[in-house]
Amino acid sequence: MKRIRLLIGLLLVLVIVGSIVGIAIDTYLKDKFIQQITVHVVDEKGRPISANVLINELTENGPRRIWKGSGVGIVSANLLLPKREITTLEVEGKRMKVYRSINLEVVAYTKGKMGVAIFSVDPAEAKPKTVKIVLRDIPKVESEPTPGVWTTYKMTPVLKFATWDDIFIKYCYPIGAKIKVESKARPYGSPTWTSGYTEVTLDDGLSSPYLTGRYNYTAYFKIKYVYAITELEMGDEKIYYERVYAVDTNSDPIQDYRDYVSWDGHLPTDYDDYRLTYAGNTRAIPITGGHDYTFSVSVTFSYPTGISVSLGVGKIPSPVATLSITSTRSSGWVKTVGFDGFLESYSNWI
Repeated sequence: MKRIRLLIGLLLVLVIVGSIVGIAIDTYLKDKFIQQITVHVVDEKGRPISANVLINELTENGPRRIWKGSGVGIVSANLLLPKREITTLEVEGKRMKVYRSINLEVVAYTKGKMGVAIFSVDPAEAKPKTVKIVLRDIPKVESEPTPGVWTTYKMTPVLKFATWDDIFIKYCYPIGAKIKVESKARPYGSPTWTSGYTEVTLDDGLSSPYLTGRYNYTAYFKIKYVYAITELEMGDEKIYYERVYAVDTNSDPIQDYRDYVSWDGHLPTDYDDYRLTYAGNTRAIPITGGHDYTFSVSVTFSYPTGISVSLGVGKIPSPVATLSITSTRSSGWVKTVGFDGFLESYSNWI
């Protein structure tokens, strides 16, 4: 009888301890998620190659190492990453949490060779990510660079639209909207950049008043950019590489701006999509972005070596921004033609 009571007591203790541990684990993982990354490492002929692999988070203070490993041909990593909620939106009757994107850099290297891949992951999806890195020869440099991190801000074009007489247009970017900006990386001294991308998640919503006139407007967000030089050690060999990327801060966009130029009213005929809106009605068109970059921004760092790169700019489809179109005439139709998910558009009467 005593043994039975003792066993029951032990079982109760185990259940209680298990419950406490389970609650602790749930609490710890509440604001985290597991991101699976598979890296295919090959040489320039496409053959699997042995390499060291580093994964960095690209922060506004520069790259921060979060994982290190090695392998031949295929290297896999399971990363425990933070979920930073920005807002909750209602989409088609469903509530959707929006998280800050996490910008990552995967570096693969071996003696005399290296390669880099830069991309973003969304905690709302946490889909397995596969990247392919081609290891290429590292050029010899006459003098070793100084590793470090340098930053600058740049007004970055994010939207372009044209109006006409009696046509009024405004735009609205909600909290959590994501701007996609091309990144570039290369071994120090190489003439060839490898392109990737980072995402800038908006912490503030931003909208314009209704704008009109025979003008072509461009909207800009002030975005922070990082230039970083990193040193890697491979035995007695030192490897240096550099990259430029847009950084996600806690106050995006820190500033916005808008300019305009005169427009002749001609509607392009090679558009991707269009809308017809009757006079006096108001239409809200989703701004989703396309597969390619719509705009470009030139970013310059004067120190340490004086470097300037041109980066493409686009938008992640969700959450959508909106382009609202209305007019003051009593009859007629407003035709709005768009490119790249209406990141660029032109509106006039037909």
